[in-house]
Amino acid sequence: MGTDSPFLLAAVSLLSVLQMGYLARQVGLSRMVHKVLPPSVTGPPEFERTFRAHQNCVECYPLFLVTLWTCGMFFSEVTAATGGLL
Repeated sequence: MGTDSPFLLAAVSLLSVLQMGYLARQVGLSRMVHKVLPPSVTGPPEFERTFRAHQNCVECYPLFLVTLWTCGMFFSEVTAATGGLL
């Protein structure tokens, strides 16, 4: 692995995938607890908060990945990875 390897960017990307998976799982669990069957996205406020939190992340995820990789490849990988972790 040379100095040009985007290891940090890949690590942050994989961590973000795990976070997205965790949030998706939380929505699934909330669906079961509150008996909200797909494709419905309305239900008790607790379910709607969980669903909306996940949906907000899904909506911003492409922007996050493009910004992370663009900044990491063209500016500073360490700075981009640190920002991505935050």
